Amino acid sequence: MMTTTNRKTTPQRSKNSKDGKPFRVVELFSGIGAQRMALDRAHIPYEIVGICDIDPYANISYEAIHGKTPMLGEFTDKQGRRCGDVTKIKHLPKNVDIMTYSFPCTDLSIAHVGGKGLKGEHSGLLWAVRDILVQAQKDNNLPRYLIMENVPQVFSPKNKKDWDAWMRFLEALGYTSKSGTLNAKDFDTGQNRNRAFMISHLGADCPDLPVGTGCNTVMADFLEDEVDDKYYLTKKRVAGAMKSSQKEAGRGNGFAFKPLDPKEDVAHAVTTHEGSRKTSNFIDTCRCKQVGTVDGLKGRDSIKRVYGKNGLCPTVTTSQGGNRQPKVLEGKSTIRKLTPKETWRAQGFSRKKKDGTWDDRAFDKASKAVVEKSKTGRTRTMSDAQLYKQSGNSIAVPVMKSVLKSVDDFDASPRAKSKQKKVTDYSRKTSASKAKSSSRAKTVPKPKSAPTKTKKKPASVRKSSVSRGFAKSRR
Repeated sequence: MMTTTNRKTTPQRSKNSKDGKPFRVVELFSGIGAQRMALDRAHIPYEIVGICDIDPYANISYEAIHGKTPMLGEFTDKQGRRCGDVTKIKHLPKNVDIMTYSFPCTDLSIAHVGGKGLKGEHSGLLWAVRDILVQAQKDNNLPRYLIMENVPQVFSPKNKKDWDAWMRFLEALGYTSKSGTLNAKDFDTGQNRNRAFMISHLGADCPDLPVGTGCNTVMADFLEDEVDDKYYLTKKRVAGAMKSSQKEAGRGNGFAFKPLDPKEDVAHAVTTHEGSRKTSNFIDTCRCKQVGTVDGLKGRDSIKRVYGKNGLCPTVTTSQGGNRQPKVLEGKSTIRKLTPKETWRAQGFSRKKKDGTWDDRAFDKASKAVVEKSKTGRTRTMSDAQLYKQSGNSIAVPVMKSVLKSVDDFDASPRAKSKQKKVTDYSRKTSASKAKSSSRAKTVPKPKSAPTKTKKKPASVRKSSVSRGFAKSRR
């Protein structure tokens, strides 16, 4: 199997207590490769031995940024694009050190009204990960570390029963786990993104979750200097959003349109539909901003300047005659949404250089990636909608970097050598239970009893489609 090795680091790890070699890593639900980017940032040598994501556009961006990488559960869609399906993964690559599994949050998120939690079609893919680990145990090939990231609702009372079942399963395999929530704003991202994380280690001890350094970054730190007019809201849309917010407030709902001050505020969590909802990140650029000059006026440059209509007014002087009054341009709103590039910066895929400029290479590669080529040779590149979706689905790189550094430090310590817990052999357990039920069926006759009339249960209570779907997802 082809593997992709991090070339920026030496091939031998100085700290890995296992065998001195780079971590062998599998990224399930890999998206655009936040985990891989974090490994690079942490200077941890690694080999990516497999990725898996069902979104063809995310896979195109991943390849544009990181290069071609082995796809687990691979298939091609109708357009011939590479995709990965976790339910089709039969075996993991040999000797995996770290496996990440940031399964979909669709059915868990508070933005998804009526979500079915870990029984849902998307978030229920957690149980496909269970199947992968059961097979890995049969193959004597369990990953040494597991890293999970999702929305905090995965720990909520609504999902407690299913999450407890997942924890018991990991413990039965021999994993020790530590979990909690980490907020991206505490890791210098300028984004208020609170997420659940869990590290599991195949042994009696486990790495601790990292601790952030506090909120030291605001939105203004990652905004672009020049932004296209298409990202500004029309006055009609602003008025409509304000009216809708007033209605929601009257109903006691808190979903309000509230533009942020980029110099004071951190961004809300970047979403997959950034800028399309009234609760998205909108910033008010209202300030004393020059938008042009007037030709033909004599005098100082200050009297020739033209300012935006809704910006802060320049200082009014005591003599405002003789063309000294501020000139204002009509018709442009000062409220805009974040650009796709800004959402990628908020997620930590870009870094600010020492000279103050930004290293946006990852975003630039993804935005220029070809997603479609016509028979005539015309090409179509990644759309804004896909770039928003990819950043919203991803993980804040600085947070994941700290999590991986915690794993790396633990792996070099004596704690990593702690003895493995008593484990449950799922392969033997399954075969034994089958044999037991089979022998009972042969030796125990069915008791004879008089026929009784029973009422048929209504169709609604026989077996719901939800329960059938959940059972299917766990197989």
